[in-house]
This record gives sequence, C-alpha cells and structure tokens, in this order.
Amino acid sequence: MSAGGILFWGILLCLVWIAGVGIYFEMASSKRRKLGAVSHGFGRRSRPRHPKMRQ
Repeated sequence: MSAGGILFWGILLCLVWIAGVGIYFEMASSKRRKLGAVSHGFGRRSRPRHPKMRQ
C-alpha cells in the first residue's frame, strides 16, 4: 500500500469518526430536549391548579 493510500484511508477514517461523534451528541441533546420540556427550569415546580370551591 502506498503512502497516498494510507493517507486516504486515514482521512476517511477520521471523517467517519467525526461524523459518528456528531450524530451521537445530536441524539443525546435531542433526548435532553425532550426531557427538558417537562421541566419548568432549574428545579422549579409549577403549582397544581385546583378550581376554587364555592361554599
């Protein structure tokens, strides 16, 4: 195998690795966004809204 072939396969392997890392972190952040929609931010909880009872 020539030096050009080794260089080509090395560059290709690096690009595939970078793409895989990008996809991994994109999937991790999308899961975090789905879970984050439930949260009201920094540990705050919304009060349950009960209808006022008439007496």
